[in-house]
Amino acid sequence: MTCRPDVTPGALFSSQEKIHQLYQELSISDTDPQIRVQVESVLSSLLGEVRQLQDENKHMEKLYIREKEAHETRLRSMEDELEAQVARVDLQARREAEQQKEQEIKEVERKMKEEIAELQTHLRMFQKVRSLVEGGRGDATTEQRDGCL
Repeated sequence: MTCRPDVTPGALFSSQEKIHQLYQELSISDTDPQIRVQVESVLSSLLGEVRQLQDENKHMEKLYIREKEAHETRLRSMEDELEAQVARVDLQARREAEQQKEQEIKEVERKMKEEIAELQTHLRMFQKVRSLVEGGRGDATTEQRDGCL
């Protein structure tokens, strides 16, 4: 049996009405009883097949809806998983950026401490040199004064 995609449920119902009407006309008419029995058999078989096709169609529609819902559920699950992964990656990136920033701050602080220590060392050296220079001048000034007296 072939499936006709152009046959809609409304068209099938209309066809059933026509078949029923034809059957009633046949039963009222003076048709040979043997032909009437054969037509009844064909019509009965045809109606049975139509009902079977309608049932199969309903069943397939239910299967389609069930599969569609399952597919949508899987998609939502995958979207949720993807969002969770993005959130984890984002959090990890933020943590790594924060750690990098902290390391850079510590490195700058370490360099500043080294520079301060070096500057303090230079300052002490300059103070010693200054005191030596001033101390040496003081001796020379004292000698000059003593020599002038």
